This record gives sequence, structure tokens and C-alpha cells, in this order.
Amino acid sequence: MDPTLASTMYSSIFISKITNNSPSTIGSGPYEDNTFSGPTSNPVLNNQSLPENLTNCSFEKGSPMLPWNVLTTVFYAVVILLGVVGNALVISTVVRRSDIRSPCNLLLANIAAADFAVVVFPTPVRILELYFGWPLGKWGCHILFPIQDVLVTVSVVTHTAIALERHRALTCPFKLKLSRKKVKQILLSIWATCYTLIGLPQSVFSRFAKWRGKSYCWPQWPNWPSTAKDFRVGYEIFLVSVFIAVPLLIQTFSYTKVIRILKVKNKLGRIHYRCDSYETGFSMRCSQYKERIRKKRKLVRMLVVLVALFQVCYIPRGAAMLLCEFVPGLHHSSAFSNIDRVIMILYYIKHVVNPVILWFMSRDFHSSFLSVAACARFPRRR
Repeated sequence: MDPTLASTMYSSIFISKITNNSPSTIGSGPYEDNTFSGPTSNPVLNNQSLPENLTNCSFEKGSPMLPWNVLTTVFYAVVILLGVVGNALVISTVVRRSDIRSPCNLLLANIAAADFAVVVFPTPVRILELYFGWPLGKWGCHILFPIQDVLVTVSVVTHTAIALERHRALTCPFKLKLSRKKVKQILLSIWATCYTLIGLPQSVFSRFAKWRGKSYCWPQWPNWPSTAKDFRVGYEIFLVSVFIAVPLLIQTFSYTKVIRILKVKNKLGRIHYRCDSYETGFSMRCSQYKERIRKKRKLVRMLVVLVALFQVCYIPRGAAMLLCEFVPGLHHSSAFSNIDRVIMILYYIKHVVNPVILWFMSRDFHSSFLSVAACARFPRRR
């Protein structure tokens, strides 16, 4: 079974265990210990069969390292390099330049922080898993296993918060802007909520085991309401609804309304400031108004591109999981295995693409990236 497909089926929607040995959920009863026992030809754990994708793994049978492992390692290495450099530039820009610490840019920095955390911790762990299994031990399995999923959901919720912030700024222009203190409170609540809904359940139900000298970590769901499969399916549907469907609807509604408002404001502004008039005073005011609208439209355009690419990279992972869950035998399809590899690539590209978009679509970030890269000092404006 393809490793990415196995992880999609047997763990939560956001888990991206793409090793050649990632285990699936084993049975449903509690384990008395954390070691595999039984005959080598048919390994069992407390009388429960080991997952097919683990027992049939060619890498475990002593075959040479698969070319897919090498390609995956190279891909991860590129993701780590680009993700560290790009997201560090975004974070450094917002930290060093107080004049661009708007609510929107602070939220963008939060996304960069989540992406940076993914490429410096979970991604190297994935490389180690390819060759050595789960490298962080039993307690690391319970505490650190769900970190990547938490970080991805932080990005989802933060993108949604940006959409709501832009909607609020344009539909309620006379309300006070969000203060930095308020934005920090929002960011703290995002992290706390994502860890509570994503991290804690996986931490509680994570299981650690060893077999043939390699360690494995996976979520083993409880027998509630009737079987472990029922719990897993219910939990996955909950995650798809809360962290994919609802955010997508909110983002689509918010940006659609924002674009309409900007078009209306542009038309009303041309009439109010007599943009077709040749009088000097009116022409100057018209130019200033048009420049403000142009900047707002440019910002919204950039945010729409950010969220659109995020959804393109992110939604296929959830769709693949649901298909595997409800379409029997799909996980045995070689064609779908190849599709799942493409989905995996998109899933990790998401963590490096935001700085590229900011480079090309934001003048502030573009100039700041160059200055930060050149170790220039920004004047701090108060």
C-alpha cells in the first residue's frame, strides 16, 4: 500500500505520514505493552494482526532503499531550505518594521510562523521516519505526533481570520481598527483552539510500538460509539467540516463581498470627487482617492491569491481521505497511489509558497526581503 495513502486512511485528515512504513490503526482494544510479538511470518500485537502495509513492506524485508525514498528525501530537503529562508524573511520583516505591523500583516506573520515550524520540525522527522521509523520515542509519540496537524489548522484558521478582518475593515470603516493587543489575543486563541481540537485527541489516542528494530507512532481510536472505525470516521468528518468546509465558505463569502464593495466605492468615489473634472482641486482629491482604492484592491488581490493557493494545496488531502474512507478498495489502486503522491507534494508546497507570493505581489514585503537579506537596518517608526 502506498505510504501516503495508508496515512490518509488510518489517521486523521491532516496527518501526513508519508513513510514507506507508516502503520495504520491496529484493532480497537487496549494494548498491554508496546512491543510486537508473534511469528515473523504473521506478526501480531496482543493477538491482533499487524497492518498489511507494514507486514508487506519491502523495505522491512531487507530490500535496497527504494528510489521513492531518495526522491522523497530530496523533496523534503528542498522544502526545508526554501521554507526556512522564505518564512524567516516574512517573520523578520514584520518583527523589524513597526510601520507595517497592521492586523493583516501580523496575521500573515502568524501563518509564516506556522509554516516555519512545519519545515524545521515535522518535515525532518518525516525524513528520519523513511529510514529509522518514529525517532522521538514513546513520549514524543504522545506529545509531538500531532504537531504538524495543529500547525496546518493554525494556517487554515488564520487565513479565515484575515478574510474576516478585511471584510470588517471595508464593511465597517468607521469602527476602530483592531489593535495589536487584540490581534495578539486572536492569535493566542487560534493556537489554543487548534491544539485543543486537533492536538489533544491525537495525543491521547496515540500509540507507540516497535517491530523489527523500528519504531512506529499512530492514532488508535477508541471503540465509541460502536467501533474504532466509527469514531475515526466521525472525527474525520468533524475535521473536514470545521477546518475545510466552513473556512472555505467564510473565505469565499468575505472576499466576494469585499471585491463588490471595492467596485462600488470606486464608482462612488469617481462621482463624488468629480474624477472627470479638469479642476485642479478635484483632480488631486480624485487621484488620492483612486490611489487608496488601488492599494486596497491590490491587497485584496494578494490575499485572494494566498488563500486560493492554500486551498488548492490543502483541500485535495481531505478529499483523498474521504474517498479512501467511503470508496472500498480505492487504497489498493496504483493510479490513486500516484495521485496521492501528487497530493502530498501539493501539501508540502503550501509551506513554502506564501513568501513567493508576497515577494511578487507586495511592494513592502519585496523591498523588506531585499533589505533583510542584505542585513540592512530599518528605521523604527513610532
